[in-house]
Amino acid sequence: MQLDHVGLVTRDLVVLRQHWQRLGFAPTDIHELFRMDSESGERIALGQRSCHAVFAGSYIELSEVTSVDPSHHLASWLERGPGLDILALSSEALEQTHQQLAGAQIPLTPLAEATRFIDYGHLSGDAHFRWCMLQPSVSPEGLVCLMAHLSAERVFQSEVQQHDNGAVALEGIFISVPSAESKSTVERYRQLLGCEPSSIELGGVCFNLETGFIAVVPESEESTAAGLTLARLSGLAHFSTLVVGVKDIQQTRAVLDRNAVPFQVASPLAHAYWQSALASDPKRDTPQLASLQISESEVGGTSLMFRPARV
Repeated sequence: MQLDHVGLVTRDLVVLRQHWQRLGFAPTDIHELFRMDSESGERIALGQRSCHAVFAGSYIELSEVTSVDPSHHLASWLERGPGLDILALSSEALEQTHQQLAGAQIPLTPLAEATRFIDYGHLSGDAHFRWCMLQPSVSPEGLVCLMAHLSAERVFQSEVQQHDNGAVALEGIFISVPSAESKSTVERYRQLLGCEPSSIELGGVCFNLETGFIAVVPESEESTAAGLTLARLSGLAHFSTLVVGVKDIQQTRAVLDRNAVPFQVASPLAHAYWQSALASDPKRDTPQLASLQISESEVGGTSLMFRPARV
């Protein structure tokens, strides 16, 4: 299983895209999203449009929901306001994974196909995906989906992987959960991911995937102080923090300064959380350098951490 992408959801994508340009990313152009009718093969609009900050094997989706349909796949989380609402995991054997999880009584939607238009690079055209999601009743933190790329060569083109801030990878995501829900949340992700977590700071755990990590942190005064629990979502399970790896942290800092983006060097407590999560993966070298922390008001509803990319 791999950390494929995460998604921020808003009601004004133009403004959110501008936020991310100011952070030094180069988001793609905005396009509508579609699902494919299983019988006719017809493209049907999802009532959603998006753009993407693309890296070599992962991306960050910026998405706007225009639909007011209560059955829309993101409807369950829209009332919380703009924020990080999508976690997508890729599997090379999606059908088999779907069958195994369904057999383990994990409630999933049926597999479906979706498409979005790619107008960048030298391979323009529709990119196709197969995907399913956990039922919202068992993923209060946000939409958790499993997917497989059918057109990966179109999605991950090198022409859109150059970002002024030096970003090269989506490295991980933190999930904040009320303490009473911590044990059940960890068990759900253990079943979903098929791997055992490592312990990190202050009662948290970290799942290291083939690429990327997912950390679950019980809500506390310390997690809030570290920016790993968003105060406005206190008491609710939520995706709280993105971790993005960069080539040169000084280059990133210079871009933030130039664009007048407020940031702070991560506090010792925040750094301890993040460092313990990253260091829990013995397969990768973790640079012991300072990381930069940016508040949700500058990012669009989630906390963001830039840190030197892992080798």
